[in-house]
Amino acid sequence: MNTTESNRLIAEFMAGGDSLYLQRDYITEQYYPFDSKELAFHISWDWLMPVVERVSSMIYGGTVYDLRGALLNADIDRVYKELVEIIEWYNQKQTS
Repeated sequence: MNTTESNRLIAEFMAGGDSLYLQRDYITEQYYPFDSKELAFHISWDWLMPVVERVSSMIYGGTVYDLRGALLNADIDRVYKELVEIIEWYNQKQTS
């Protein structure tokens, strides 16, 4: 899975399965969807930490320990990859 596909996977997870991940325009107070190429989960802690919070509140087990280790090392690439793996696992669990 490439970065664009992984970012889309995370966005759909955060949007509750909806294909749109919305951003807010604070001037017009309206929401509009991000283009897949605008998603920055792979390079921004500001984008990634809400995902960490949601995953941590939902999922328990060994996978989260790998995530915690990545967080303790402040390794954004590893955290990103761990989250993608957790979300793929979670989605498979929901469909089975």
